[in-house]
Amino acid sequence: MPHDSVLKIRSNEHGCDVFFDSDNALLLLPTFFSLHISRTGQGFSLHQFVDNNGVAQERFELETLSKTTVNIYINRLHQFLNWLSNYDRAKKSEWLPKHTVVPQELINKEYIDDYLIEKCGAGKAAIVHHESALQYYYNYLAACNLSTYQRIHHSPKYNIDIEGNTKARNSLKYLSKALRLAMYESATSLRDEIILRNGGELGLRTRENLGLLLDDFEHKGKREAGLTTLWREMKINDKQQSFRFLLQGKYSKGSRGRGGKSREIFIPRYLLRLYHKYFEQERPPTESNHLLLNNAINAVGTPIQTNKGSDVFAEVRGKVMELQRNGNTLSSLQALEPDHTYHCLRHSFATDKFEQYCKEDNVPVEKASADSRAFLRVSRLMGHSITAKTTARYIQLVLDKRAIDE
Repeated sequence: MPHDSVLKIRSNEHGCDVFFDSDNALLLLPTFFSLHISRTGQGFSLHQFVDNNGVAQERFELETLSKTTVNIYINRLHQFLNWLSNYDRAKKSEWLPKHTVVPQELINKEYIDDYLIEKCGAGKAAIVHHESALQYYYNYLAACNLSTYQRIHHSPKYNIDIEGNTKARNSLKYLSKALRLAMYESATSLRDEIILRNGGELGLRTRENLGLLLDDFEHKGKREAGLTTLWREMKINDKQQSFRFLLQGKYSKGSRGRGGKSREIFIPRYLLRLYHKYFEQERPPTESNHLLLNNAINAVGTPIQTNKGSDVFAEVRGKVMELQRNGNTLSSLQALEPDHTYHCLRHSFATDKFEQYCKEDNVPVEKASADSRAFLRVSRLMGHSITAKTTARYIQLVLDKRAIDE
């Protein structure tokens, strides 16, 4: 991404964003555009019609824009002005101060085709947003007789690239640590934060959140520690950073409703403390032995549903995607996509662990086999058998992870 040499500052007094160049000089026309669409909720669109004499004519007409669309367009314009400023610095040109007459080819070819599609790998939604934002901006300038009409578009020959970029983004099931943290912080309650963290930091499936029990329990003739026991251990052993808990197979995935494989999970101290904070401050009074409970009026105090993780993820995903579309600081992170699911948190946890174990064993990720120690350890953590297909998936996800983190 280009360096932010163009500043965009929100003016509460004027109800719009104000633009400044790298010398802190006001960029008047982008600011006027921001003021116009923010206050009116409308943008200029070019319409063609035939007049009473049968002659084809064109005129600008105002169209209503949603508040979300207004925010998207202002932020996309900001990105373009930043790119143009950095372009000037690299090419020793001066297009930013005279961007009203910038050549159409510079916008369409060098910015949209070469930069957004080829260099940034922008998908279909991003290209539509960028093109629409710049079209409405230059329409505004033309309607005000400040510029000639510009037709903003990408070259059709890049349609295949855009489709490939879109599929590549949608197929990536690894969520970066920074993005996961942003999702945790966007949760509306301690319970929902815990549910998300259980996926991203313990590798739990959504249904496995029900397996966190308060009291000790018997499993295959052996007494296993519940969370209340682990809380006592945490208080006694102030240096212990990880606490073993047996997740019973009946709360996991299995065939024909018979449950899955029981497995050990290792709860980090900070997460165990978060469990206790939820228990003390937010958990409804109940006799249930499950840690995580419903708080809705018609189901208060009952265990959460097996798909609660998916519901929480979908809610937070919507919030984070909205923030990213609106140019919030989260927009600098990996983009959250509509097809990302709660299960992606589990994949991300396994990918991090697989990379960690390969590094500890000094084994290149690409050379790890299904019988390597890394895969065997991840297999136990995840509660499944390793197959060649799973092996290939984790190797690819580690490579994807590295591409995101670069």
